[in-house]
Amino acid sequence: MANVIINAPQLISFYYYPGYNAAAYLEECINSAIQQNVADTELIIVDDGSTDQSLAIATGYVNDKVKVFTQSNQDAKCCTQ
Repeated sequence: MANVIINAPQLISFYYYPGYNAAAYLEECINSAIQQNVADTELIIVDDGSTDQSLAIATGYVNDKVKVFTQSNQDAKCCTQ
């Protein structure tokens, strides 16, 4: 019987987090996403005009796999466009 090599697709993990005033749990959320056991993980955080420390926390994680964007508060519209 011949050996069969199967080229399985590489797992990719993608997270999108639209947030507003989420400082209380944002670090836990980000850490959970980036610690997943998947080779390619990307996290996109959109700060919706937070007035707490959310943006400062998020920008502390920026690297090639964590992107942070900010905008003025759009309420729920930020999540639908």
